[in-house]
Amino acid sequence: MRNLQLKEDEVILHVERSSLLPSVPLLLLGVFLTVMPFFFLFPFLVFGIVGLIPPLLVAGLGVYLIWRVTSRWRGTGCVLTNKRIIACRQVGLIDQRVHAASLKQVNDVAYRRPGVTGGLLQLGSVRVLFRGVVPTMHFERIRRPEVLHDIITELKTLDVGKAGAPAQFERIHLDARS
Repeated sequence: MRNLQLKEDEVILHVERSSLLPSVPLLLLGVFLTVMPFFFLFPFLVFGIVGLIPPLLVAGLGVYLIWRVTSRWRGTGCVLTNKRIIACRQVGLIDQRVHAASLKQVNDVAYRRPGVTGGLLQLGSVRVLFRGVVPTMHFERIRRPEVLHDIITELKTLDVGKAGAPAQFERIHLDARS
């Protein structure tokens, strides 16, 4: 969520990232691929300089996998401001898609915690529907999705961006569920 441009009088109220827990197996695979070739380095040295190529390729693949998972995690998330919802999705290593919609256009907010994984790890998804032609926003692998749901619902009902609305946004429901 780097290089996010805010409008005039816009304040970030809440930032939510996807959970890193579902990506832990890929991270462990990346660490394994990075470290494992060094245990077999001496048998490959029998072949001289050419013998260094396979271990370095495998270690490079591990580093690439770690870099890819962490960059996608860091670049994907939801930013709530006093005027709009911004969805950032890191698609590739340097490709980031950013969608924004006004809080006034929010029609419906729903969350879901599917299956055993959702119950044990408290992971789920939040879906935000908008009026008009604005596409639906999905925030997946969110830890405690009911909190993000409550915040969006509260922002929608408070209309913080309007004149005469409360100047300070307080997230009381966060303290109740901790």
